[in-house]
Amino acid sequence: MSADDQQFWDLLSSVPNHVRQYSGDVAEFLDRTVDKAAENVRDTLASTSWIPDYARPKAPSPPPVRMVPVSTWESMQNWVVRHKFVSGVFVCAVGYVTYRTVRHGRLVRKSRRARRAKNGSRSEVVVIAGSPSLPLTKSLSLDLERRGFIVYIVCNTIEDEMMVQHASRPDIRGLSIDITD
Repeated sequence: MSADDQQFWDLLSSVPNHVRQYSGDVAEFLDRTVDKAAENVRDTLASTSWIPDYARPKAPSPPPVRMVPVSTWESMQNWVVRHKFVSGVFVCAVGYVTYRTVRHGRLVRKSRRARRAKNGSRSEVVVIAGSPSLPLTKSLSLDLERRGFIVYIVCNTIEDEMMVQHASRPDIRGLSIDITD
């Protein structure tokens, strides 16, 4: 078999595929055309007055309207649009409560400061009963001194009193209490 014969046989073998495709296209076109013609005849007969009511075809019902489900966000937006006044009052109330909360929080967070005398000197005293060698006592005394208090640390021994004096802070002082009496 020559190359020309092979080409002819390939062309012939593709004919059924083309025939099937073209016949399908023609059948679809005919179906659409016949459906349109039947619809036109039905509409024309339904609108004519000379045909009695029992023989007249009924008008086709319109296709049902498909309801698309609305998301929660969209339903909230629709509610806000419908109730503008209530939404405005709600936003104002939330804003006011937020403002008051933030403002009150700032007032509460103010650290306690010692009152000063009229001449500016420190006038409030705090006594800490703890060993001056403990880190908690040191930290607490430094913090209170920074806030403006005069701090006295109870000292049981001479070594504790020397430790307080070596801190060399003017408003942190040792307080010797003699418990032998």
